[in-house]
Amino acid sequence: MVDIHDEYRPTGLSRTWPHLLTQEGIHGNEAMPSATHNVTLPFTRFLAGAADYTICHRFPSMESRLKTTPAHQLAMTAVYFSPLQFLFWYGKPQENEGLPELEWYRAVPAIWDETQPLAGEIGQFIVLACRQGNTWFLGAMTNETPRPMSVPCTFLKKSSRYRAKVFSDAPNARPGQPSPVQLSEHEVDSTSTLELALCSSGGSAIILSPLD
Repeated sequence: MVDIHDEYRPTGLSRTWPHLLTQEGIHGNEAMPSATHNVTLPFTRFLAGAADYTICHRFPSMESRLKTTPAHQLAMTAVYFSPLQFLFWYGKPQENEGLPELEWYRAVPAIWDETQPLAGEIGQFIVLACRQGNTWFLGAMTNETPRPMSVPCTFLKKSSRYRAKVFSDAPNARPGQPSPVQLSEHEVDSTSTLELALCSSGGSAIILSPLD
């Protein structure tokens, strides 16, 4: 398996050599970019293929330098396509022991059967839903502007019920400051609407699992 790093410009080589899973060339967490940068990438860099942003989740040695919230980082794993990702690139696994949001990282698959963009505006926000099998993974990210969002669940299979596990920032979450990720659960179907409250530079990640 190959992951090309540093200032690499994607040229479509993964179509010839499928063991090239991802590549950097994205100005990712290593550079501590802004949330505006992060919600621009889905419309620009990702048109050229998979990208390794080196997602960083709540490591004490790095958290104070991040310009986005923990749930923003969670949502990236659904919004950003990369079959190989490095959750512990910046620290050690034991630094994250016991965090409930690790369930999200354990559940996210390497590739998708289907991807549906639900809403977005370049440099403003992005909402993307991805499916593997019968389970959907939804990522929502905003720039520095706090943003309430209503996301219709019309992409879900009609006449089926789903359990929505919602990972979101605490109401007082601030980039660069320690804050817990909140987990809530409720049932939804294709007629439901997810009401999200994204804080500044924040996000939300949702697992939608079928109940029947």
